[in-house]
Amino acid sequence: VGTTYADLKAQMGRKDFQPVYFLCGEENYFIDRLCEILESILEDDQKDFDEAILYGKDVTMSRVIDEARMFPMTGPYRVVIIKEAQNLNDYDLLIPYLKNPNKTTILAFCYKNKKPDGRVKAFTEIKKNAVYFESEKYYDNQIPAWIKNYATKGKGLTIDDKSAIILANHLGNDLTKISNEINKVSAMVQTTFESSKNGIKIAIDSSNKLEEISESTREMENLSKNLSSVLVAFKNEFEKLKT
Repeated sequence: VGTTYADLKAQMGRKDFQPVYFLCGEENYFIDRLCEILESILEDDQKDFDEAILYGKDVTMSRVIDEARMFPMTGPYRVVIIKEAQNLNDYDLLIPYLKNPNKTTILAFCYKNKKPDGRVKAFTEIKKNAVYFESEKYYDNQIPAWIKNYATKGKGLTIDDKSAIILANHLGNDLTKISNEINKVSAMVQTTFESSKNGIKIAIDSSNKLEEISESTREMENLSKNLSSVLVAFKNEFEKLKT
């Protein structure tokens, strides 16, 4: 059963979990975020008994099914997550389990960097009998809007359209890389510049904002040699605009 990232995230947030998830596609960011939610289902003291994190290249499908057939010992569910599931073979062995899954197990396959061959029977059965999510790669012209949404709604930063375009040009279309850089900026704003009168706004379209961020960038250089490439990109743009 296909679904969107937003719907799936909302369902998991309501603890409306399903027996089998198949998370696949070229954009790893959304697969990783959903996997993180699944990894947080159990309390830390339950994970030793009721969580199994396996890797496709290291296990067989028979082992996966055996893990999924086990019942939870301490938690409400047994959580079995297969990372790098694109390296796992013998998906046809999964078909009987799909038709009669263990209702107390949450089994998730993280099949990254590509989508499976839809002509193969096993994957046809997965689409029909599991929660199937396909994470599509964003086009370059979609990245600035995604950056703006993530920075403002996800991290409480202020960023204008032109700044989002600069970020996209500098970082490319890897959402994981982009989010990591925005997270660095967010952390810097919250810690180093918390006492600033107006805070730090990521913007490049007014001279007073330019001066404020430029000064902040110089402060950061005095505090750390390992500046985020985001701040370096902004500084370069500021210098161009001042000349």
